[in-house]
Amino acid sequence: MRLFLMAAASLYILSPLDAIPELFTAFIGLIDDAFVVTWLIGALLAETERFLEWEKTRGMGPQVIPGQVLKS
Repeated sequence: MRLFLMAAASLYILSPLDAIPELFTAFIGLIDDAFVVTWLIGALLAETERFLEWEKTRGMGPQVIPGQVLKS
């Protein structure tokens, strides 16, 4: 369900159709877009954290040792 909502939010951001059109309401129309973008970024960060935790439980994710800096 969350993946569907994230896809819908992405389509809403990319779509020329808008719930509150900017053409008629100037900057007020950007507020709904800002809320959708903010929610989408938060959802992406949360899902990334969940995925990394899932990988760690399976022994596949990056192993981080506290106090050690990883060099690339």
